[in-house]
Amino acid sequence: MSTKNKYSSISQFIKDKRQEMNMTQESLASQIGVTAATISLYESGDRNPDLEKLRKIAEALEIPLAIFLNIEVPEENLDIALRSQKLDAKRIAEVKRYIQLLKYEQQTKKNN
Repeated sequence: MSTKNKYSSISQFIKDKRQEMNMTQESLASQIGVTAATISLYESGDRNPDLEKLRKIAEALEIPLAIFLNIEVPEENLDIALRSQKLDAKRIAEVKRYIQLLKYEQQTKKNN
């Protein structure tokens, strides 16, 4: 089963991966520089991690950041995350094109 089919949100994916690693919210929080309450908000879907936090989460959970590209992210959340990195509109468009390229490459590999 693909990640995209199994997980409808980043929040559930983060929670499941953390639990698979027998990691507490506190441990993950300390590794990425936030509070356990923030991890709880991420896992409940009440808050979305910005791109830098997502990178740190991926590192802490020992998964490639690209795996999050398989999970549906509402367009407005992606825009917010990218703007939080102080990217201008041109750079945001470039990142979105790159994401589409990565998705295409990944899908092509699956089909071969």
